[in-house]
Amino acid sequence: MTEILDELQDKISKEITTIIDDLNGENLILYILQTREYLFSPILSELSLNENRESLLECYSYILSEIITTKKINYLKLFNFDISNFITVNEHKINKLINLSLTRKKIKDFTIYITKQDYKLEVDDNVLTLSHDIKDYMKYYNIGYLRSSLFNLHLSMMSLTNKKFDVEDAILKAYEKDYKFSELIDEGKPLARIRFYFSAFLFHLLSTIQTTESEYKINSAFYDYLDYSDIDVKDKCFKSSSIRWIDLFKFTMVSGGLSTLMQKVIKEKSNGDKKIIQNSLLFACKYSQLLEIFSLIFKSINENIKGKDIKKFVDAFTTNLTSPQGTLDIQFRPIIKVEEDTYYVSYNIFSGVNIIRAYITNFHISLDDQGIKFERYVKKLLEKYFIDIISNKKFKTSDGENGDIDISFLGDKSIYFIECKNRLHPISSNSSITNYEYIMKAKDKQLPKIIKYFEEDKRAFVKKYFGKDIEDIDEYQVYKFILLSNRNVSGLNIDDIAIRDIYSLERILEAGFLEIGQLSDDKGQKEIINSEKIYYWANEKSFQEVDLINYHSNNSIFFEMFEKMIFENSKDYEYNGYILRDQIFTSDLSIELLESMKEKLKKK
Repeated sequence: MTEILDELQDKISKEITTIIDDLNGENLILYILQTREYLFSPILSELSLNENRESLLECYSYILSEIITTKKINYLKLFNFDISNFITVNEHKINKLINLSLTRKKIKDFTIYITKQDYKLEVDDNVLTLSHDIKDYMKYYNIGYLRSSLFNLHLSMMSLTNKKFDVEDAILKAYEKDYKFSELIDEGKPLARIRFYFSAFLFHLLSTIQTTESEYKINSAFYDYLDYSDIDVKDKCFKSSSIRWIDLFKFTMVSGGLSTLMQKVIKEKSNGDKKIIQNSLLFACKYSQLLEIFSLIFKSINENIKGKDIKKFVDAFTTNLTSPQGTLDIQFRPIIKVEEDTYYVSYNIFSGVNIIRAYITNFHISLDDQGIKFERYVKKLLEKYFIDIISNKKFKTSDGENGDIDISFLGDKSIYFIECKNRLHPISSNSSITNYEYIMKAKDKQLPKIIKYFEEDKRAFVKKYFGKDIEDIDEYQVYKFILLSNRNVSGLNIDDIAIRDIYSLERILEAGFLEIGQLSDDKGQKEIINSEKIYYWANEKSFQEVDLINYHSNNSIFFEMFEKMIFENSKDYEYNGYILRDQIFTSDLSIELLESMKEKLKKK
C-alpha cells in the first residue's frame, strides 16, 4: 500500500537535494539558524506561520542534515551574518525548499501511520487520504493534540491574569543600575551588532523573580510529564546526577527571562535596522565561555549542582554541525557547534521548548517504571468516591494464562476494570507508535483476559478480591476503561471499551464543569470576564456514579460538549500530480457558542 508514498518520498528527497546543491550552503545554514530564532521570538518575529514551530524545526533539522552531508562547508563563512541579498535573490528557491520539506514530512508521516499504526491509504484519483479500521480513531487521535494545545493556551491565559507590571523591564532597570547588560558595537560597519554581558547577579535576579510567562511554562512542563507520577520535583533527574527536576523548571525561568530581555534590547537598540538584528540573533561563544555561562545559570539556581553535570547538560543539548552523529535535532539540542571552538546558543529555544521533554529525550531517560505509580495515583483519586477498589492484582485463568488487574472497583450494580497506560504525550508520528501499541495491547489482550477471568466465576472473583459475597453479581453491568496519562485518542469508544485520559477523569470527578470566559485588558491589567459554566454533573452540585457511567458512554457529555467546539477541516500537500489530504481540527471556544450549546442541552 505504500508504493505510491515510497515513490513520492524518493522523488521529493532528490528534488530537495537538487535545490540544496543550487544554493550557497553556508548562507542556507545561516538562514535556517536565523529563522529558527525568529520562530521562538514573538518580540522580533514578523513571520506568518501556517505550520507549527515543531514541524518547521523538524524540517529545518532535515535540511541541515542534507546540507552538511551533501556539500562541502567552509565553517569559517558561518560568521558573515548578512544574508539579506542571498534571501532576496533566492527567495523562490528557499520557499520551495521549505514547502517541499514540509510535504516530505507529511509523506513520511503517512508511511509511519500505515506501517506502524494500521492506517489504510485511500486513493481517489490523485487524492491520497488515510483511514482506519477503528471507527473515529483518526478523529480522536487529532482531537487529542488539539486538546493538549488548548490546555497550554488556557495555562498561558491564566498566567496573564495576575500580571500587573512589566517584570522584564523592572529586572533590566534593577540590573543596569550597577551593571552593563548590552551595548551597540561597530555601528555603521558590516558587523554592527548588540553585544551582551552576563553575570552571576543577572542570573540570580532571573532565578528569583518569577514572571507569569515562566510560571505558565513551568506548569505546562510539569503537567505534561511529572504530574501523574510519584516523582517529586526535588528528586534528582537520574540517580547519578546532581541536577533535580526543579532545577530544570528554574532553568526555564532563567532562559525565558534572558531570552525576553535580549530580544527586547535587540528590538530597541537596532531601531529597526535589519542588518543589526541579523548580526545580533545568533549568540556566539567558545566552549569555555559556554560552560561558564551555563555554570552561572545553574549555580544561581542550585549551588550544589556539580560542574561535570553542567558539562553533560551542555553536551547533551548540543548539535554538532562539524561532525554530525545520528539525527540532527535543533529543537531539543539548541546549542549549535559551527566550528572547532565556536558555538551558537539559542536562549529563545531553551525558553520555548519543553525542557523536561528535551531532557528526557537527550539523556534517554525512561519513565516506564512510573506505570505502577500512575496506577496508585488513579486509585487514590477514585478512592475519594468509591469504597471497594483494588489495584495491581495478579491472577491466573483456568487455562493457565497469567494476567494483571491494574484497577478494579465496585459501584452500585456495576463493576469497573481500568487498564492504566502511563505514556508521554506523543509529539510526532514516530513517538505516537508506542502509544498506539499500548492501547491495542490493552484492547486486544489485557482487558479480554481480565474479563474472561472475571466471568469464569464472578462470585468467587468478588469474594477473593473485594471480600464480598454478592449473589446478584451476574446482574452487575461491566464497564471497561483504558486510562491514559496523555490526551491522545481519549474520547474514543471501541465497542464496549472507553479510552479516556486522567485529565478528563479528574475533571469529571472533581471539577464537574467547563468554564469559558474572555480575557480583558482593562488598563493593562488582565482579568477573566463574562465567565460561564456548563456542568458534567447531572445534579450540577457533586459527583455521582451516574456521571462516571455517562463519561464511559459513546455520548459522554464531556466529549460531546468539546466536539461542539471543534470543526473538522483538511490541509492539502500537493506534489508530483498527487494531493496528500491531511485531516485537521480547529476550535471555537466563544461565549456565543457556549450559549448555543446550553440551549441545545436544555432541549434534551
